[in-house]
Amino acid sequence: MTRWRWLVLAAALGAGCGGYVMSAKHESVVSADLRLPRGARVAVVPINLYGYGKDQTKAVGDAAYTSVMAALLKAGFHVVERTLVEKAVQDFAHSKKFTGTAGAQGAVYQEEATDEEKVVDLVEIGRTLNVRLIAAGSLQLESTMMESRVEARLRVTDVTSGEMISHCGGGGNPKVMGQCAIAMANELSAHVLALPSLPNLPTLTH
Repeated sequence: MTRWRWLVLAAALGAGCGGYVMSAKHESVVSADLRLPRGARVAVVPINLYGYGKDQTKAVGDAAYTSVMAALLKAGFHVVERTLVEKAVQDFAHSKKFTGTAGAQGAVYQEEATDEEKVVDLVEIGRTLNVRLIAAGSLQLESTMMESRVEARLRVTDVTSGEMISHCGGGGNPKVMGQCAIAMANELSAHVLALPSLPNLPTLTH
C-alpha cells in the first residue's frame, strides 16, 4: 500500500475512533387533527438514559432535558418547573409501583432500580400537575471500538385523552435530541388555535 493510502486510512480511522457518528437524522410526526389552546401547559419528565456511565448521567440528562424544555418554551408553551415535575414523579413512584406498563401508549416513565423497574403513569402525573401535555423520552448510547452512536426517542402525550399525539426518533450524534425537540415543538405549535381578535372598539368622544 502506498504512503498516501496509509495516510488516508489513518485519517479515516482517527476521525471515527472514540468519536460520534457525524450525521444526526430524525423524524417527527404529530397527529393531524390535534388542536391545542394557546399557552398550553407542558411538563417534561427526566430523560431516560441507557448505556451511559454513572459519571455521565447527570451532565447528559441535564443537557437533554434543557434541549426539550428550551424548544417548548421557544415555541410558546408554558413549561412547568422541573423540580415540581420531579417531585410529582417521585411521590407517585413511592406510592404506587408497577411491574408492567401502566397507562396509555407512550404514557410511561421508566426509572432504573436495583430490585425492580418502576413504571409511572404519566397521564396521572400530568393531571396532578394540571398540564395539557407531558413530554418524555430516552437516550441510548451504543459504542464500538470505532465510533459511538446515540439513539433518541421523544414523545408527547395529551393528558386529556391519554393518547400519544407526537413522536420523534432519530440517531447519530448527541445533537439529535435537540433536533427532535425543536422539530416536535415547531410542529406542535402549528396546531395551536389562534385566539379570535377583539373587535375594534368605538373611540370615546367628549
